[in-house]
Amino acid sequence: MITQEEFEEIVVNVLERDISSNEDQKKAIIAKSNESLFLVAGPGSGKTTVMVLKILKYIFVDDISPEEIFATTFTRKAADELYSRILGWGDQIKNHIFDTTDDFDLIGEINRIDFNQIKVGTIDKLAEEIMRQNKQPGTNNPIVIEKFVANSAMIKILSEDERYKNASSYPNSRFNEL
Repeated sequence: MITQEEFEEIVVNVLERDISSNEDQKKAIIAKSNESLFLVAGPGSGKTTVMVLKILKYIFVDDISPEEIFATTFTRKAADELYSRILGWGDQIKNHIFDTTDDFDLIGEINRIDFNQIKVGTIDKLAEEIMRQNKQPGTNNPIVIEKFVANSAMIKILSEDERYKNASSYPNSRFNEL
């Protein structure tokens, strides 16, 4: 596919996203493909942007197939925004590569990328989808208790070290304005 440097150049020049000014965001985006990431930050801090760029890096740099990628978030609105950006920015990157290369092998690889194969949704939605796909024939569809998993995870995260009491844990959050 393309190199890390080429990807970063496309992100800055084509997508017009500055990934150098925030070191934590850049680290998350360029982290190795075998590292799991859990992003926690306040509203408007760039979580969705980081997730989208990380997913696109997996595809264009690490050569990970879109059907191997699961992206979860806590709300449907965030999942919809995540999916929309993946499709939009992914197509911008594909079109840029088509316009700037003569490498027919690369064009063929890029042409086969189908962003619709990425599974994006809330934890509940994706869990329900997986259970439905793997249910035994003749059995009822599984029922996922809405928000149970998400609420449990959020409570665990916030209560682990009582970070919610410390505004400095969320430097870009409106929490600091209270």
